[in-house]
Amino acid sequence: MAIQRIERYGKFQPSPIDESRVRRMEQLAGLAGGIAQTARAFGEARAEEEAPEKAQAAVEEAIQTDPETGEVTFGELPEAKGYGASATNKLALSIYDSSKSIYLDEKLDEYEQLHPNDLQQFTEKSQALLQEITANSSLETRTKLLKEYSAKFKTSSKNIQKTIDDEVKEAGKASYVTLKDQFTKELIKAYQNNDEELQQILKQNFALTMEPFIKNGIVTEDKVIQDTLDLENKKNITTFRAKINQIVDDKDLDIDERTQAFNEVEDKLSEIIKDYSAEDQETARKYLKTSRADAFSRDKRRLEELKIASFKEQIENYEEVSLYIEDDTKSTEEKLFFINTQELRGLINTEKASIARRYVTSEKALNAITDNKIYGDIIDRIYGLNADLSISGQNADYLEGLENIDLYIKTERADGKLNRNDEVKLRREMKNLTAAKKAEALSTLSVSYYKANRIIKENVRPDLMNVVRARLFERVQSETQKLEEEGKTVSRSEISGFWQKYALSTATEVKEEEKEKARENITNTLNKNIKQNYNVIRFDASGNRMP
Repeated sequence: MAIQRIERYGKFQPSPIDESRVRRMEQLAGLAGGIAQTARAFGEARAEEEAPEKAQAAVEEAIQTDPETGEVTFGELPEAKGYGASATNKLALSIYDSSKSIYLDEKLDEYEQLHPNDLQQFTEKSQALLQEITANSSLETRTKLLKEYSAKFKTSSKNIQKTIDDEVKEAGKASYVTLKDQFTKELIKAYQNNDEELQQILKQNFALTMEPFIKNGIVTEDKVIQDTLDLENKKNITTFRAKINQIVDDKDLDIDERTQAFNEVEDKLSEIIKDYSAEDQETARKYLKTSRADAFSRDKRRLEELKIASFKEQIENYEEVSLYIEDDTKSTEEKLFFINTQELRGLINTEKASIARRYVTSEKALNAITDNKIYGDIIDRIYGLNADLSISGQNADYLEGLENIDLYIKTERADGKLNRNDEVKLRREMKNLTAAKKAEALSTLSVSYYKANRIIKENVRPDLMNVVRARLFERVQSETQKLEEEGKTVSRSEISGFWQKYALSTATEVKEEEKEKARENITNTLNKNIKQNYNVIRFDASGNRMP
């Protein structure tokens, strides 16, 4: 390991030797009349001048620094011999002791920074350092270093302990907030249930839990008492809010049931808040109004979205039926079977199924003669529908209008007022005029639910579709709300992703619940039958003494 010279722990620069002094000494020596005396005087003068440089060299030899680790080692200080040795050794010792003192101070600062909240680590390292640098020191030097160490250690230890105390207090304050929030929630439930006994128990438990917090100076006793009193003073309004929140958050209520629940609160509001303070009465009125508006807005949005999703599905289902029955390669029996199957599955309603069957089986359609007035009327409807869309921008109305025109064509065809050729022309014209707008309307209309609805349609029976949609809606809303509470902005594409992500799992969940209900019903029925049979057997056994 290469050893480098120490440069940073104190260094004296030797002064140039004063030759005039030497010459004066020579003159004095000459006056004394002795060559030996002259030489001695000259040597002592030169040694005195060279002392600082020799002292520095001795210190640099004693103090070594590892170039790789930076570790400093204080070795034994070499002694000077000959002329001026006393001065050199004295100066070297002074530099050596100063270097130790500087090093001690620097390392203690370093340890304090490395372990700002660990007093044990700081103590162990600093004590090891003290032992190391005093190992080769004189009693005088050790005494001096120990005194410096004690003063520095005391200051650093105080700083570290303060950091520890501050961190403990901050952690304690956070714990206090958590415990108080828990206590608040439980107390509100007790308020809501009018359970006075539980209220007293909760208050007593909270006071006992807070004793160590008060003892350790994390919170004051006055703070705990005041927080408890504040909750007591807010008993009325917190109870009221809990009651309203229960109505808002109840997922089992539909919009009509939620409306009824709010109406009941409004009808009894004066009676409910009669003992409240004037401030709490005003707060209660505002909270009821705001909560009701928010809940209705959410429910309305939910219904609208479910309606849109269902509407899109109905359009797709009807188009599927329409294309099938217009296919000349299919027989009448095949077409009727397809219509009946789709109606039975609930994919098209009875009115549309009836029109479709008339369209397939109408004898009038075979010999139909086109009524030009009706033909023109259909063309006008198509153009008018496009014009309305440009004005209103209502995509749902546009799609419904297209469906109504198609039903109108089928009805007139079934009544013998449109021949096959003209029907084909009308449909071609209609497709040319509406294809682009239809595609845009379908894309704009509830794009978030398209794939999800497909998944639902493919995995659950028709009577469970709305159940799945409703539950899926709540799941998507919950996921969106969670992200928004974290301060994140949720894009339309992310919401669409949620619908697709949770569609299958939600559908599976509903199916399993239905299976479990069916199992329970079967089990209950079997148990009932077994019980009845068992009673009969017992009766027979008792009566007839049969084994």
